[in-house]
Amino acid sequence: VEAAVNHALAIGMALTLVQLIRQPMITLFNIEIPDLSNTPMSGWLVIAVAALAGMALTTLYPVFILMAHQPRAIFRQQKGNTGRIVSFALTTFQYSAAVVLVLWVSVVFFQLDFILHKDLGFDRANVAIINVPATGSAASEERFVSLMNTLRSRYQATYGQTLMGDDEHMRVKMKSPKQRDYFQVDSNGGVDETFVPFFGLRVLAGRNFIQGDRADALIVGRYVANRLGYPNPEDAIGAKIQVENKESTLLEVIGVIEDFSLRPFVNYGEDTGHPNKTRDDGVILSYKNGSWPEMVPGKIAIRLSPKNFQADVKDLGEMFSRYFPNAMFTWTLHEDHINRQYNQEKVLGGQTSLLAAVAIGIACLGLIGMISNTVEEKTKELGIRKVFGAGLTKVASVLLKPTIRQLLIAIIAGLPIGLYLGTQYLERYSLRVALQWWHLAIPLSILILTMVAAVAYSLFNAVRANPVDSLRCE
Repeated sequence: VEAAVNHALAIGMALTLVQLIRQPMITLFNIEIPDLSNTPMSGWLVIAVAALAGMALTTLYPVFILMAHQPRAIFRQQKGNTGRIVSFALTTFQYSAAVVLVLWVSVVFFQLDFILHKDLGFDRANVAIINVPATGSAASEERFVSLMNTLRSRYQATYGQTLMGDDEHMRVKMKSPKQRDYFQVDSNGGVDETFVPFFGLRVLAGRNFIQGDRADALIVGRYVANRLGYPNPEDAIGAKIQVENKESTLLEVIGVIEDFSLRPFVNYGEDTGHPNKTRDDGVILSYKNGSWPEMVPGKIAIRLSPKNFQADVKDLGEMFSRYFPNAMFTWTLHEDHINRQYNQEKVLGGQTSLLAAVAIGIACLGLIGMISNTVEEKTKELGIRKVFGAGLTKVASVLLKPTIRQLLIAIIAGLPIGLYLGTQYLERYSLRVALQWWHLAIPLSILILTMVAAVAYSLFNAVRANPVDSLRCE
């Protein structure tokens, strides 16, 4: 009856709490909790089975303990080792689960922080991106040129067929005349002379495009120059490049720039040989669409002032509608455009953090219960020790000694599991944070301090208790 009442109250409070946190869960952790009225019958069946199983376990366990002892031992209130062993194992398992989850969450947090703040090789601060309609016809190209001229009269702007952070980019196969096989490279499409300075790309050798440049002019990244057989960027200047399906056309390398990232650092299972182990095959830039007619502009990048951001966005919308009245004006921050690739990882990080917090809370509750039980059992012993002059340190060591032993076992057991789960998570990325000892020490220290803080009140009461009252305890 006691088990049934306890479980009924617990389920009622849990269902009430779940309904109260529905909105915060969907907002903060992307976890959707259905309304009670929409819960299917299978859900209620699971709750009922869990409640019955809990009642059965909490009822049968004390009966099993009683049946395992002689009546004389029960009347004498002698305690066996079975209960202590089970309690020790369960609480140690709780601590181990908390250690595993804390380590996993810390790896997720450090990796996301590393990726989101990684220098991608270009300046994306205060940059807004506008999608433009297809400019395949002469009339649409004329409208695009007019829009760019108007934008550049007021803002710093450039364009490309694609921009950094897009899911797909123009892919071209090329080789030097000395090479036998073609290899694949990426491109932002045809750009003009403003692209390199707009994004702050570093020119290692040669020059940038100039206004009215040649159609066969080509700028390559450092990695592409290496793949072409030129480890020194200066040696690649003036090299003739052959493009697949254009055997009669040779492009000339006029500049070599430092590599920059086009795609997110997510491991797609492709081994391209890139020194950063990314999916990027290297990047090239061509002048407008003279060499590739299909490299038409698709996106415009504009650098805005943070002080007048909203007014500038409204102004951009009016300009866009003036030249493309039948197209929808859509814009996004370049920073958000890049980081959207990691939205799923952010949700995973939030959900695992919630799970870790729940595990730590449960472990702390178990620790509080264990310390309280230990204080109850050792009331007279603590009173005697205090009569003989034992202070806070000695009393705390008596109470915390079993807990410290459990924490050590939990850390030893949970550390390899947490590291394994963390390294499996890191395999999702092509560029990973280098785990250091402090990446593990910080979350473990937080966990231990949280547990110690949870029992501080019980320890304080045990220390300040009157030893005379403690000695009277039966």
